[in-house]
Amino acid sequence: MINKKHIASTYLLFLFGLTLNLNAQSIESLLAELNDANLELKILETQYDAALQKGTQVSQMPGPEFGLGLAALPVETRLGAQWFKLSGSQMLPPKGSLKSKANVEDAKANIQLEQIGTVKLQRRHQLRLAYFELFQLQKTKNILKEKRTAYDALERLANIKIESNRASVADVLQIQLKKKSLEKEIKSLENKEAIPTAHINFLLNKNESTTYTTTTLQLATENNLMNNEIQNEHPTFRTIEAKKKLSESELERNNYTTKPIFGVGLDYAFVDKRKDANPNGNGRDILMPKAMVKIPLGKKQLEAKKEEERIKMTSFELEKAHYTKQFEMEIQKALVEIKEAQLNWDLANEQIQLTESIVEVLIAKYTSKGNNFEEIIRIQNQLIEFEITKIKAIVQSLKAKARIEQFTNQSF
Repeated sequence: MINKKHIASTYLLFLFGLTLNLNAQSIESLLAELNDANLELKILETQYDAALQKGTQVSQMPGPEFGLGLAALPVETRLGAQWFKLSGSQMLPPKGSLKSKANVEDAKANIQLEQIGTVKLQRRHQLRLAYFELFQLQKTKNILKEKRTAYDALERLANIKIESNRASVADVLQIQLKKKSLEKEIKSLENKEAIPTAHINFLLNKNESTTYTTTTLQLATENNLMNNEIQNEHPTFRTIEAKKKLSESELERNNYTTKPIFGVGLDYAFVDKRKDANPNGNGRDILMPKAMVKIPLGKKQLEAKKEEERIKMTSFELEKAHYTKQFEMEIQKALVEIKEAQLNWDLANEQIQLTESIVEVLIAKYTSKGNNFEEIIRIQNQLIEFEITKIKAIVQSLKAKARIEQFTNQSF
């Protein structure tokens, strides 16, 4: 006959687990918050917005120049003395030179934008790792709590055997020692949860008192991996391309430095009338339009700049090849870790099934004969280790998969 208390306790455990799942935060929901919540990303985006304003600043025409000259000792001319002089001039940069300056600043801002993408990937990776660490701690804690319940049942069985003089009090004491050990490990795990929790709160700009309950995570395998090829749209490679465009923009701007700069102006001089004579046009003011040209010298500077940018271009290609090789290596390492995690999980799963069968046989013998109690304790300890190994394998595979996501710019 089925024990009604057992049914009730099982139902309560089911409801408790369901409540935990409803209150749990998935990694996807936390990642969705990251871009808008992370303070570092907000800072970088603000700096990018500020950098966008520089193009407008440098693309303006230079301001006109005005001058006023007062004659302490007036210059005498045939038509009279010059008492003061007004002048104005405006330099006219070569057509396209102002736009080239704006292009350089926009290219610099674009590098900052691509670097924001790199930081986003890094912070997403950090958030995943912190979440997986929290998952491992919480699931390990749950395993220990379940085993503590199993030890409670074993303790009740031992007490029954003692009452019938078919077991020793030492059996109960052994169980009590193990339960105290489990209690200590559970408290230790609860304390350690504060570390990944603090990291998650930092990344999401949450209050330090915010806590999280992780959802159930599955083992990552090669079969459920997305395309693990390196994409050219990865922020690292986009940043390199942005640097190339900056180099091209600087070359374009530098080409204008060898072109002459023209200017126009106007001078006006006030002339006082002569009193000692009355020549034709006596006291007539002077109005003199003027044109100017600024001819740059030193073409070696331009050639040196061209050579500098050519070397930079070569460096960018080498940088791209370097990161491609590095990412390929990291992806291969991650794939090996996923395979290793799969092997560990499969082995632990088989060991759990066999160990549970052994425990059932040993408990049956203990129930009938009251012996092999130490062996039950030892096998139960092994069962705990195997179940924790499965959790570690899941976390190992997920961390490896997260690294692949970081190097392929994928979300999974």
